[in-house]
Amino acid sequence: MLYCRSFLPTAGTGERGRCLTPPARSMQSYNKFKSATRAWASALLLTCALPAQAFVNTVDTTTDAVDADLNDGVCATTAGTCSLRAAIQQANAWPGADFIVLPAGTYTLSIPGRGEDAATTGDLDVTDSLTLSGAGPNLTIIDANGIDRVFDVIGNNTRFEIIGVSIIHGAAAAQGSPADNGVGGGIRSQSQLILRNSAVNNNSASPSGLSYAGGGIYHSLPNVGVTTLQLDHVTVDHNTVNSTFAVNGGGIAVLNSGVRIERSTISNNTIESSALPAQGGGSYGGGIAAGDGSLDLIDSTVSGNSAGFFGGGLSTFGAGPGSIMNIQGSTISGNTAYRGGGIYDDGSISRTLTIVNSTISSNSTQIPTGSGFTAPGEGGGLFASRPTSLINVTIADNKAAGGGGAIWIDPQGTSQNQGRAQLLNTIVQGAAADGGTCGGLV
Repeated sequence: MLYCRSFLPTAGTGERGRCLTPPARSMQSYNKFKSATRAWASALLLTCALPAQAFVNTVDTTTDAVDADLNDGVCATTAGTCSLRAAIQQANAWPGADFIVLPAGTYTLSIPGRGEDAATTGDLDVTDSLTLSGAGPNLTIIDANGIDRVFDVIGNNTRFEIIGVSIIHGAAAAQGSPADNGVGGGIRSQSQLILRNSAVNNNSASPSGLSYAGGGIYHSLPNVGVTTLQLDHVTVDHNTVNSTFAVNGGGIAVLNSGVRIERSTISNNTIESSALPAQGGGSYGGGIAAGDGSLDLIDSTVSGNSAGFFGGGLSTFGAGPGSIMNIQGSTISGNTAYRGGGIYDDGSISRTLTIVNSTISSNSTQIPTGSGFTAPGEGGGLFASRPTSLINVTIADNKAAGGGGAIWIDPQGTSQNQGRAQLLNTIVQGAAADGGTCGGLV
């Protein structure tokens, strides 16, 4: 275990203090070290004005247990071990960006209790900047075991980075206090969030009202023009959202924020709502839903996702100044929805959808079970209601019985419903039996 929060310069050098490594790891020597560290840290906190440096804690148990003393600067449960929960509690308790090493193993959350923000029960609340580094998504696994979501990231100035970790079996449900409307099954983030070489799989969200939901990830940090959610080499798979309200984002839901997804796979996520669009309901964005924010999808795959109503793979909506979607070098395939099987894009006419060097294939529309709809939906591959540019794109083998098996561009209606498309070096292939190729205005 390494404790690395320094307060005073090293004597005679003018340099900041160095990290402290405890003596031999016998329990007796460890307890002596802990007691000495508590007194030392308390005294220094009272007398020093230098900025705090980072704690570096290595978790050494898979048991879920709270920290014994948040005032001592030492990650230690009553059993003398450093649990994941205890390490996070210590990181929250001391100001400054911290680092947690999470070795290979399955870390199952087992302390029930939703609706608190101190990481004492239920999910792991992160309230200060933190980097969590695992051994890889196949080796380091955090399993919420259905007791709550996995992470709740709180605070506009917090930066949370996750590297080499799988996040599974989170279950978000609505609570009254603190306010929690049941979004973000794996992660709910209201801070800067970065995931690298990780997985967010098999999580669920059950929102209590109209919302961007996020079965895997929910992210909202209003900051126009700034990317506050980043995914690089991340898998978001088999996450679900079910609700009686209008909901968005089976895999990922992003609201009023910028998101950049690179070299990642968003697959087999679903979102369902029993409320019909005519009743103010519906479900949007089986894989990803982005509202009033920017979405950059680079060298990634969005496949096998489904939404009951709009945007099986991707759904974007927005009139705000940051409402832009760019797709480059990516594949959108095998997704289903009532309208816009692959992509559903709706937003201000002053904002654009740009797709470059990508493939949109084998997506389809279908009438939702129990919806009462009789007219089939449009836009098997793409349904767009704002200016759209496709450059070096292949659109093939998509189906929509309502028309526009490949592309449906909606030119009618309000200022948010004035689509048009420009195609350059683009292949559009379809059959009449599959709704033809293009519909609307291209």
